[in-house]
Amino acid sequence: MDVEKAQMKIVSIIRRLDEAAEIVISRGGEDAIIV
Repeated sequence: MDVEKAQMKIVSIIRRLDEAAEIVISRGGEDAIIV
C-alpha cells in the first residue's frame, strides 16, 4: 500500500472517531499528523 493512501485512510478513521467523540485530537505536538 502506498504511503499517501495509508495516511489518508488513517486520517479518515481519526476524523470519524473524533466526530463520534470517541477520541480527542490534540492539535500540534510531536504526534501531529501532517497531511
